[in-house]
Amino acid sequence: MSNSIENVYLDRIMESVPKISIVVPVYNASDYIDLLMESLLSQDVVNMEIIAVNDGSTDDSLSILKKWSCFDSRITVLNISNGGPSRARNIGMNYARGEWLYFVDADDWVAPETLKCWIYLAEKNNVDFLLGNAFSFENEPTGEHRNIFIKQPWGRCISGEDWIIHAVAQAEWPHYCWLQFIRRDFLIHHDIT
Repeated sequence: MSNSIENVYLDRIMESVPKISIVVPVYNASDYIDLLMESLLSQDVVNMEIIAVNDGSTDDSLSILKKWSCFDSRITVLNISNGGPSRARNIGMNYARGEWLYFVDADDWVAPETLKCWIYLAEKNNVDFLLGNAFSFENEPTGEHRNIFIKQPWGRCISGEDWIIHAVAQAEWPHYCWLQFIRRDFLIHHDIT
């Protein structure tokens, strides 16, 4: 009997670990936070956490983030002194518990079903790293005037070496954190920040 109780307890612990940890560095982004949070919370992935790191903002960013964290318990707000986005991301990574890490900037908008698609592709192909694409927009992310940001070999699973060869040939280095979906254990194992 105790064995089944232990299994139920372990199942509950496993359920509480999010599939995706989303880390958002925030600095004076009060004009954009609502749009970002709406896009993240409308994703089909329920099992996620959002770690918003307020990086010493001097506008209303912190109060807006706190409002969102009261609205949804999956949002954690960390308030730190200003040290730049890389430091904020690293601090957010230290709090992350998910199997996957996704970085977005506070002025981003994430298209519907992006995270569901990325989890599917990453797990189907058993990869540690998935590189997404983005588009730029002026006023409305769903408007007509959008431009593809980068051009990568989409829909294929390639080795890191093949990706470097492709990037050199294209003279395109999409190194942006906010295009990357990374297995958290990979970063921990290789001590990458």
